[in-house]
Amino acid sequence: DNLIFKFSKGTGKLTQTMNLGKNSSESKFNFEVNNLNLSSFKAFLPPFIENFSGNFTGKVMGGATIFKAVKPPVFDVTVVADAKNGEIKKLNISDYINPLLANIPVVKDKMKDKQVKIDGNFETLTMKGRFTNSQYTISTFDFVGIDKKVQVSGSGEIYPIPGSKTLSNMDINFVDNTGKISEVLIANVGSKILPMHLNGPGFDLKPDYNYTISKLAKGALKTKGQEKLKEVIDKNIDKIIPAAAKEKVKGILDGFFKKK
Repeated sequence: DNLIFKFSKGTGKLTQTMNLGKNSSESKFNFEVNNLNLSSFKAFLPPFIENFSGNFTGKVMGGATIFKAVKPPVFDVTVVADAKNGEIKKLNISDYINPLLANIPVVKDKMKDKQVKIDGNFETLTMKGRFTNSQYTISTFDFVGIDKKVQVSGSGEIYPIPGSKTLSNMDINFVDNTGKISEVLIANVGSKILPMHLNGPGFDLKPDYNYTISKLAKGALKTKGQEKLKEVIDKNIDKIIPAAAKEKVKGILDGFFKKK
């Protein structure tokens, strides 16, 4: 009860109850940290923590059941975190941004020689969410890259178990602060924010091009004019939109073109 400790430059406070059973052990805990590097405590925390590094301030609250048989643990925890100088491992933001920019009709020709290289290293990361063994619900997150070159914010749900019938999805706003991408977006769609919707099985999320195109259409109309934009979209629609979705997307865009 209220175990307080110091480690390196950080501090922690842990309240934990464990029931040791014949086949499994149950744990309920409230873990508060201040400027603490969680890497040294991964053995005591739910498995999703292994995806993160950095100095954390915040709370991890909830419970977990650990089985003696060869079986993954079951956990349900709430996380409120503010991290600095760390990494979300195996995350390469470039894998989402570059294909998306290459498929936006209004800007893709101007982005041919402007590939971005952004990984999971961050300067600051704030996040609130609930994590279980079958679903990660991220209420809010805000990722600021090294030297504040990029900012990524949003929310969503991840279903980490392989073979899950429910697809993961994330709604994200990406902002480039270097001018490399933002100047092109501002000139052509009137905003430096690149809205994204990602979906797919587990962690294999892919950008939904139709979502981004429809979100940017209004701004593009204001900056490039109706005739020019319609010409570009009609020319490229077969390349970027599946046939089954083409009429639906064209209907959305035609609605924009008719507005004054």
